[in-house]
Amino acid sequence: MRSLLIPLALPLAVSLASLAPVMMAEAADATASARLVDFDVPAQTLDLALKAAAAQAGLSVAADQSLLGGRRSAPLHGSYSVQQGFERLLAGTGLRVTVSANLVAITAPPASAKPATELAPVLVTGNINARADIFTTPEMLARVTTEDLRRLPPRNTSDVLANVSGVFTSQGRSDPGVSVNIWGMQDFGRVNVMVDGTRQNFQKSGHGSNGQVYLDPALLSSVDIEKGPTSTVGGAGMIAGIVNFRTLQIDDVLLPEQTVGGRVQGSTGTNATHFLGHAAIGLRMGEETDFLAAVSRRHLGEFRLGRKGGIDHYEGSNNQNAIETPLGEPARATNQDIWSGLAKLGWRPSIDHRLQLSYVGYDTKFTNGDRLAVSGAAQYSVRVDTIKLEYDYQPANPWISIESSLYYTNTRRHEERIANEARPADSFALDFETNTLGGTLQNTAVVELGKWQLTSRTGGEFFHDWTSPKYNDHVSDNSSRDPAWYEGSTPKGKRTVASAFQSLTFDYDEWLRIAAGLRYDHFWLKGNGQMFMGMVPNEMGVRPSSTALYTRFEVDRSAYGVAPTLSLAVKPAPWAQLFVNYGEGLRPPAITETMMYGMHVYNMFPYYPSPGLKEERARTWQFGTNLNFTPGLRPNDALRVKAAWFENRVRNYIVMGAIMSPIATADCGGMLCPSAYVNLNQPAHFRGLDMQVDYDSDDFFANLNVTRVISKLDTADYNPFPLGSWTGYPPTSMGSSGGAGSTLVDMFYFGPPSLKIGLSGGVRLFDRRLELGARWRLERPWKEDTQSVWANQTVRTLDLWAGLQATRQLHLGLAVDNVLDRNYVEITGSGTGLSFAPGRTILGTLTYQF
Repeated sequence: MRSLLIPLALPLAVSLASLAPVMMAEAADATASARLVDFDVPAQTLDLALKAAAAQAGLSVAADQSLLGGRRSAPLHGSYSVQQGFERLLAGTGLRVTVSANLVAITAPPASAKPATELAPVLVTGNINARADIFTTPEMLARVTTEDLRRLPPRNTSDVLANVSGVFTSQGRSDPGVSVNIWGMQDFGRVNVMVDGTRQNFQKSGHGSNGQVYLDPALLSSVDIEKGPTSTVGGAGMIAGIVNFRTLQIDDVLLPEQTVGGRVQGSTGTNATHFLGHAAIGLRMGEETDFLAAVSRRHLGEFRLGRKGGIDHYEGSNNQNAIETPLGEPARATNQDIWSGLAKLGWRPSIDHRLQLSYVGYDTKFTNGDRLAVSGAAQYSVRVDTIKLEYDYQPANPWISIESSLYYTNTRRHEERIANEARPADSFALDFETNTLGGTLQNTAVVELGKWQLTSRTGGEFFHDWTSPKYNDHVSDNSSRDPAWYEGSTPKGKRTVASAFQSLTFDYDEWLRIAAGLRYDHFWLKGNGQMFMGMVPNEMGVRPSSTALYTRFEVDRSAYGVAPTLSLAVKPAPWAQLFVNYGEGLRPPAITETMMYGMHVYNMFPYYPSPGLKEERARTWQFGTNLNFTPGLRPNDALRVKAAWFENRVRNYIVMGAIMSPIATADCGGMLCPSAYVNLNQPAHFRGLDMQVDYDSDDFFANLNVTRVISKLDTADYNPFPLGSWTGYPPTSMGSSGGAGSTLVDMFYFGPPSLKIGLSGGVRLFDRRLELGARWRLERPWKEDTQSVWANQTVRTLDLWAGLQATRQLHLGLAVDNVLDRNYVEITGSGTGLSFAPGRTILGTLTYQF
């Protein structure tokens, strides 16, 4: 993509520009008019649209209010020169635009020009890539732009979010699925992770995260992150935030003047990076219809580990039978072969209406092994199909701006377990399927009341999940395995969440904002299974040595709740904004949390359902600031800061814990006790600092992100009898923080890194055609008493990149990941969920737009 991150500068006085010599002013005017800006301006009143566009371009705007009154703009999204962007924003008005170095002037047309009412309307559409506007919004937002993705091509989806403050990921290098963590919380929908606004609710139990999303970064255009509860679309059933992965749009592929075109991109490199690439083609048929299609391929092999740092061996499961392996050896079971594609058809029957039908598909095959990928591998495959229908109605009426969607996602995971010498009977297949049907509806109304502006967002959303696990044994008459080992831990069931919301935002004279919202959530859960009741020994020589006894259980329940949001923001100075946000969120129990049953493999311990689980209720405070000012070095320099201290308390926080069976007659302690999901008696507490700093100029840029998370979940205080007792509640210390229980024995939780720092920057040379940059990252583990010495490592990595815009169509890139060749592990989920990261990797990329 040719889009560049353009700095956001505060208004400069017109009189300062007049002091510059005429020739320098003319040169600056030409540069300002021609430079590219990623605009993101929704349809709204024309005066507000001009202000938003000027802020994103880093310029001031001057216009007679009488020329703008009563007019409404079309939306403006995409990468354009300043001149082109404002001309398209003013299309159909008859107004003229003049761009100087620091000012955009809007004037009336000459007397001989046609009146605006005689001009045919011109529609402008496109994609969102700019990041500057998040520093003017009094909320904790973040964005990954197209430019970020191009600088350091991601090897997996976790790499996409590596430089985002407040966000962590869990993803092993053996499995391409990713789980996203915001401010210490993840799994089971605490973070609503979407692809183009469609929820991805797939979950499969194991020694990893509980909620994985599968997508190919090659088809991404940008990523939008919203932290904390919200009273708008996407906030139903979540308590931590929203991550929306946006795939390619028509304006990512076609240049502004093109009606047909496309782009191809290919990358290859060292360390088993065989090929990363995609091809896309787009077609505009007038202003009514557009079509986009793309396909991508990602082929990765068994990468080499880093040679420096860490210790000179890695450990087997449970820290036993350490396997001496030299640093720098290949990591087993990290092969991945991924094919993805998308197709999008847009139709606008009139300027007020737009429909889009889209499809995104994903198909991968990969190998997987134990937690550090040192044992035998199994063959896995995942298929994801998502279809979405969108309808928008945006007439020239400030009271109406409707956005709606209906979507369906199907995720199927197939696991082919392979027999080996140690386990000759381990030849079987597993299938896990999650279906999600959902929809959204929202209307935005804007009312002008003198210096007050009221923005109202009213709407609703729903989603319905249903799951279907299946076990298939390849060994005939293999009675040593129980299908409930697999089908019970990720059970069959149904869950529906429906939500309605209303939010009101009052803006006064550009310095005061007051906002309030209310959400109503209602959920339903339904399913059944077999609950473990005990073991009966079998006769000598019979396999297995004992028989498990089960009784049937049913779950059919519903609940509801309301969640308010409040916000206050003030601007004591033109360059500073202070804000306080309060929000509540409600997360209903997931299907697995409520209906898990059966036994751990090899009958190690039973799982029990928790039909009485309460929904999680979060209360989140944000105390933050936005700073936007020019340091005075040069007119286009800009320093932007977004920082906040967050406090999040979650009542009824759900974790997996060791419990007392309802038929137990004596105490139980340790990891072989029965397990179930339980509510903590005391609120889980997550607090910390989230800060982003951007410095941007014509010739160089820098970015700093800092995240400090302090999580308190180590009390292990919960009810050890979630199903009651049929034997009189025998004494136990389980579930008590003062007893034998502990966070990593009775309660299974593994937190994200406690500290994350990222520092990146670079220089732009030869009129921005060449860019050189570097990124340094640090991650400090959650706590020091984890189960593996590897999880105690503080990780420090350094990456480098170079990009050359050889021609308007051709871009060349070179990236070096892990320059220092560090050997370290990454979190993949629970306390035993660790995976080695690749050593030094060099990647070359070619992108051609035609």
